[in-house]
Amino acid sequence: MNIQIQNLLDESRFSNSLLTKGLFFCYLPIGITIFVLRVIIGFYMFCMACVFRKNSRIRSLILRIISMVMGIVVINEGPAGHWDKKTRLLVSNHVSAIDHFAIELSQSCTLPSVWDIPNWIRFVLGYADLGAKKGREEFVKQVRAYLANKGGECNACDTSLPLLAFPEGTITNGKYGLLQFSCWPFEVSDIVQPIGLQIRRPFFNGICCSTIAAAWWEDVFYFLIVPLSIVHINWLSPLYKKPDEKNTEFADRCSVVLSSFLGIKKTTLTSAEINEAVKRYLFENRKCNGKSPIVKSVKNNVTESQLNSYAFRIKQAHPKIHIATIKECLIETRDQEETIRCILNGSLNDASDKAYAKHTELTTKLRIMPEDAKALFEERRWNMIEMNRKKYIEQSKQILTQSRQINGQSKK
Repeated sequence: MNIQIQNLLDESRFSNSLLTKGLFFCYLPIGITIFVLRVIIGFYMFCMACVFRKNSRIRSLILRIISMVMGIVVINEGPAGHWDKKTRLLVSNHVSAIDHFAIELSQSCTLPSVWDIPNWIRFVLGYADLGAKKGREEFVKQVRAYLANKGGECNACDTSLPLLAFPEGTITNGKYGLLQFSCWPFEVSDIVQPIGLQIRRPFFNGICCSTIAAAWWEDVFYFLIVPLSIVHINWLSPLYKKPDEKNTEFADRCSVVLSSFLGIKKTTLTSAEINEAVKRYLFENRKCNGKSPIVKSVKNNVTESQLNSYAFRIKQAHPKIHIATIKECLIETRDQEETIRCILNGSLNDASDKAYAKHTELTTKLRIMPEDAKALFEERRWNMIEMNRKKYIEQSKQILTQSRQINGQSKK
């Protein structure tokens, strides 16, 4: 079976089963009541997470009990059974918005973050700012320092916990295939422990954990409203990097092992291709509905000058990526964090190389251009400048004449 992008994304929240839809709408009044209660419990859960340390057993026990009340049950399975207490880097497939939370309930860990959130929220949620916005080199440097327990060389408060990575880079349904892994986790460590996540919902297994272009809060809403969601965390045995094995080969080997265990296929599709497919889907969907193809979002209010400012700021942090490529990505995503994520995933490398090659080719052509062609080019350029200057002067004269006429009429 040739895995296509549409196989990896669910378009609708509900399956085609009429039984599932009917059962859910009958359950909905009870579900809304349960949802409200769980939101209140979730607030207390958040407060408790603020009080206890991340590596505290009491905190882990309390959070697991409360999460069961909230309808999220975590089960540890797999050949290894649990974290081996030695491997510093965990890599997992990405199937829902609560993946990090589920693994956190089983084993406290830290997730690298690129979001602009307050430090205390980052601490409670288990995120760490490891310099992703300062460029790939700085990010890799700080991750290596974290894995080596060198707290003074990275921004993390506690480096004793393992680091969690989602090398797929984006969420898929996890039913048919695994996205191509990003290389950075396999660049910073010679040993990784794969984790295979699987989620099922008794009685409501036809309700998808995530859908195409869905916001994270929509996915969380359905986790809180259904009676029960069981997260199977399959801990696989650690993988070691072979001598002379390239980072890409190590990433592919880990992807093959994880996909084989989950019973799905390894694909060559990347997170960048998934994001492009989502954008096309939104564009076509709004076009079919007779609406403007521009997706309503706060991000679309970003002005051209702000995009230019973002582009130069990202260029300073990632000097190897061509400024034109960064600008094109910003125009599509309208978001700094998403653009930085694309750079870290290596999605812009090919486009950047082509932009640099085109610039070099253009420069070379200009250098070898005959003198008469250069003179013609300069003449046309200055003719255009002079023509625009004359148009500007004529328009200014017309505006000045009209204003004088209006002033004369007002005096009369």
